[in-house]
Amino acid sequence: MKASHPGLLEVIIYNPKKKNAIGTPPEKMIGDIIKQASDDTNVKVILIHGGRFYSSGNDLSLFTTTEPD
Repeated sequence: MKASHPGLLEVIIYNPKKKNAIGTPPEKMIGDIIKQASDDTNVKVILIHGGRFYSSGNDLSLFTTTEPD
């Protein structure tokens, strides 16, 4: 996470081993970052990206370890 321009909060997802798949820990972390940013009047834009890697979406391996409701 870094502020490269005034008003911009840049969040870089870096998990190349999983092709930047989003799972439970990153989802919670992103949610916490957004909550903190919403309380900061200096933040106008949140940019979430995978740097030079794309994001493959959800981490499907979580579905094999999660108990159904």
